[in-house]
Amino acid sequence: MNKKAAGSLVIIDISGFTRLVSSVSSGEGVCILQRLLENIIATNQLDLSISEIEGDAILFYKLGEAMPTAVILNQFDAMLQAFRTEVAAIQPLHPVIASLSIKAFVHYGELTTYEVGGFEKLYGKALIDIHRLLKNTVGRDTYVLMTNDYLRAAGKAGCLEHGWYDDERCDCYDLGNLCYHYYFHGQEDNIGSYESTNVDTPYTNLDMCLSQ
Repeated sequence: MNKKAAGSLVIIDISGFTRLVSSVSSGEGVCILQRLLENIIATNQLDLSISEIEGDAILFYKLGEAMPTAVILNQFDAMLQAFRTEVAAIQPLHPVIASLSIKAFVHYGELTTYEVGGFEKLYGKALIDIHRLLKNTVGRDTYVLMTNDYLRAAGKAGCLEHGWYDDERCDCYDLGNLCYHYYFHGQEDNIGSYESTNVDTPYTNLDMCLSQ
């Protein structure tokens, strides 16, 4: 049965993965992508449901009230730290992945859930809008983009108390403008570290995968 409710949409997208694809074999690329996506999923602390895994991005959602902006930013930082640790573990085999990072897109609106072949799917304008925002004018690899719709639902207070910088803009799409704030750390390259302090065993599973 279809269910309609307001909810949050969160896309976590790997920055730079398209460039990586042309630098490694398909088998190596699949192994690296699988490991990085599983790392993101394992760091989900907000009980977000997974709607889709779309190439190098994961679409999460959560029905109900919008989560506080500070909670979203803290969740992103946790995912970013874990992601960079995983990148550091794989980097000795593939130095090119050092440039990978993640970015997040957060939107709020009315969603309809329905089932197809036992899988729960999402439908709604909010879903279309958040996918449009994957193509935007932010010139960064690491940031959190929150739409004005999300900020109105969650409240913007507290964003800058956690070491984040805030910029606002609107981008023009085929069905009109979408306005948002995006948040980034002033020295984003200092969040976490790409250097691993223990690389004796972290990429054993990747070695096994690549040797198949």
